[in-house]
Amino acid sequence: NDPETNKSRELVVQVFYPAEIESSKTVAQYAYEAREWYKTTFAQQGVSEEKLKLLDNIYTHAISQAPVCNENAPYPVVIFAHGNGAPRGGYSFLCEEIASHGYIVIMVMHTYITSMTCFSDGRKINSLRDADLCSKVEQCFADVEFMLNNATSGAFGSLTAVCDFKNISIVGHSLGGMTTAQVCRRDKRVKAGINLDGTLWGIDSTKPFYKP
Repeated sequence: NDPETNKSRELVVQVFYPAEIESSKTVAQYAYEAREWYKTTFAQQGVSEEKLKLLDNIYTHAISQAPVCNENAPYPVVIFAHGNGAPRGGYSFLCEEIASHGYIVIMVMHTYITSMTCFSDGRKINSLRDADLCSKVEQCFADVEFMLNNATSGAFGSLTAVCDFKNISIVGHSLGGMTTAQVCRRDKRVKAGINLDGTLWGIDSTKPFYKP
């Protein structure tokens, strides 16, 4: 259950993967949540409406729903954990870069811990949970576990076959870095981790986990 609503917790998950190039498809726009966050922030700083609309012209290097490249499949899996309040899209460049080297990158957006969550049915949540860091780390850890349990059970559909779930790592920034340490510490399926500017925080935060 979601501690904010006491209902079933819902998560948005975005997957980056090596794809076949299709000239008929165009690259995807910068994620909606990030664009809206920047528009709101810049508007508060007095940026004109005309200039704010320019944010709609930012595109990524990824192609949405592109056919997967099977040439070197299955691909090792990298879980990406975002920072506290960070919107979906803020790490697109990094996730795309990792995927381009032959990895499946799975980014979990932690509802109420990211600045905005936009679900596929159009519902939006843009409030942040008022909780201490330890609680947030535990929630993020639970989200990653929930996602991974579902992913390894086939929740990614046709992508499941190209995911090498015997080789899983995790990369996290700030709060995501704290989450990275906890996932490495507690989940035997995850073989290695990279902590980007995340302090050691939370339950057993200084307990070693003997992984790269």
